[in-house]
Amino acid sequence: MAKPGSPPSKHTRKRRRSWQTLPVVVFAITLLFGLWQVFFVHRFRFPLHAQLPRLSQGGAVPGFLSDFNTYSESEVQVRRLLEEVISRVVRGNDRLPEESLIPELQRLLGELNQTTGDAHGVPCAGGIENGAGNLTSCSTESISKISEKLETRLAEKFRSTEEKLKHELQVIKSENERLKKQFVNHLIENPAWKTLKDLSKEGILRFLSDIPDRGLVQGPPQFHEFPSAQSRERHLCFLGNDTSNGTRNSYMYAWRDALPKDHIFLTGTTLISETNYDFENPWHSMYNLVQFTWWKQANQCARADRLLLYHWSELRRHLGGWISEVFSAAGLPTVPYRMEIGDRPVCFQKAVVSRSGIGGVPQETLQGLYKEVRCVVRRHCKIPLKSFERSKIERVRITLVVRSRTREWKNQTEWEEVIARECAQVKGCVWSSMVVSNITFCEQASIMGQTDILVSVHGAQLTNMIFMSPGGRVLEMFPKGWLELAGHGQFIYKHLASWVGLKHEGYWRDLDHSDCPYGNDWNRCMTYYKDLPVGINATIASNWLRSVITSFSSNQLENITPADGQAKPGADQVEWDTDKCACTSQQR
Repeated sequence: MAKPGSPPSKHTRKRRRSWQTLPVVVFAITLLFGLWQVFFVHRFRFPLHAQLPRLSQGGAVPGFLSDFNTYSESEVQVRRLLEEVISRVVRGNDRLPEESLIPELQRLLGELNQTTGDAHGVPCAGGIENGAGNLTSCSTESISKISEKLETRLAEKFRSTEEKLKHELQVIKSENERLKKQFVNHLIENPAWKTLKDLSKEGILRFLSDIPDRGLVQGPPQFHEFPSAQSRERHLCFLGNDTSNGTRNSYMYAWRDALPKDHIFLTGTTLISETNYDFENPWHSMYNLVQFTWWKQANQCARADRLLLYHWSELRRHLGGWISEVFSAAGLPTVPYRMEIGDRPVCFQKAVVSRSGIGGVPQETLQGLYKEVRCVVRRHCKIPLKSFERSKIERVRITLVVRSRTREWKNQTEWEEVIARECAQVKGCVWSSMVVSNITFCEQASIMGQTDILVSVHGAQLTNMIFMSPGGRVLEMFPKGWLELAGHGQFIYKHLASWVGLKHEGYWRDLDHSDCPYGNDWNRCMTYYKDLPVGINATIASNWLRSVITSFSSNQLENITPADGQAKPGADQVEWDTDKCACTSQQR
């Protein structure tokens, strides 16, 4: 025995270490037993929260079991019954999220098992822990009662949830309607009017200045329709009818429920045109309005109910006679809307706005546009297509256009003598003079349709060349001063000839006149030269006309497709006009 205070012996220290190791061994054995028990329970018990699959809405409920052979007959029966319950409840309430079913099913299953006995009133052995216990001891009758009560409780739960959701949805709708009315009232009480003529912009962009423009990019005629995505589906509204100051007229966009107070709502389609020029002159009005015939054709011959005109954002209430006839033939409105409504705003059910006329439209598109215009005008004027066909005797038809008062022929007789002399040199050549002021619109259209070579002084009457058939020729004359002072406007009919499918043969300028007495004042000098009469140089006129007649008679007739469609092989084709119009005046 060791003495007190002496160090422990080697044997004593070994015995103490053995007793200190024992708790560790016991803990390890317990841990291993626990893990084995967890594995056993996980393998053989029925954990509902792990076995219940995600249910797809509207689809079949998949089976709980991957292999029925690993479960007892009682457990298989329980699982199948639960599967059937869930299927019936979920399919009848497919608007509710399936995730809410799982915790509710766990809770109810445990609760019902606590209160439901077997056939003899004895509770199922083992109960259900956390909603998922061992139900193998339950009788068939007990299992049926559990499933029935479970289905009832779940159905009640779903009905309660659905009613709650319906109530919440109704509250949201009511609040939304209240806010909408409040917002609409605010818009009505505070209309956002903007000046129709925005002086911060230039040219046509001053009109409805917040509308973007495509600039120099070519394309079909440019229209802006309202309501549309461009206006966020709002209607276009105008306020004011000033005819002398465009800044006194205003516009805004408004939704149908928030139109301004005391407004006039114009149903149907309103065509709106803005121009820097005018609607009286045939050329200006044609350039600014003829694109609406393309709009009608492109929209399956759509109906337009009224026409609204603006010049520099100032209201215009009159349409020139020439373009009125074209619009009448095309089935478009011919009387501009006058807006005699005082200070009341006017809103349009549908508005089609054009600011750039036929500007930026490629030649191919324009040729199709003018083909339709010729067709509808000839039908409107009851001019048969055969009247434009050359007879076996006539091969070249020349027309001398005569103006009155301004820019007229200084010596008309000499021009007629030159034409008669040169025409006589070509077999089958005929000619005539057309005094524009003495004949109707339809008579002008008819004569132009029977013209191959057009001789005229520069002026709006040349707009009638759109009624000539493709392949014709144009000779244009000018007074002195135009070349230096008139700018690009003097070349407009050369462009028009190419758009129609004609060949512009150039210009002759009469320089036989006194110089401008106003020195370098270009504006006054242009006014001085603008409407001077045009004379003639017989030698130049004869040689020029002879060359054009020879060229036309020897080449052009071979290049035009005959009415029977049998063209010469290899010839450059110029399509004849047709009497089959895309739209008619009756389609309004």
